[in-house]
Amino acid sequence: SERVEEALWTAMNALEEIAALAQRMSRHAEQRNQASIARRFEARAASVRQRAEIIRQVLQSGDGGGASEFEPVRRAPDLAREE
Repeated sequence: SERVEEALWTAMNALEEIAALAQRMSRHAEQRNQASIARRFEARAASVRQRAEIIRQVLQSGDGGGASEFEPVRRAPDLAREE
């Protein structure tokens, strides 16, 4: 339905914004010589970008059931957790 498609586009855009923020936070942590934190934010950005890409592929395929064709996405690491 159109409402589902609209919700998916909104979710994809939100995920892309989250990924961009995580990327900026990673760069900021690198500038402060916080390599461990930078790696976690970089991993978060990559995970979120992957999720956004899956939604994009489903939307572009025009097949709402296409999500089953893609690899399952692993849960993103918890950024609050210390290594």
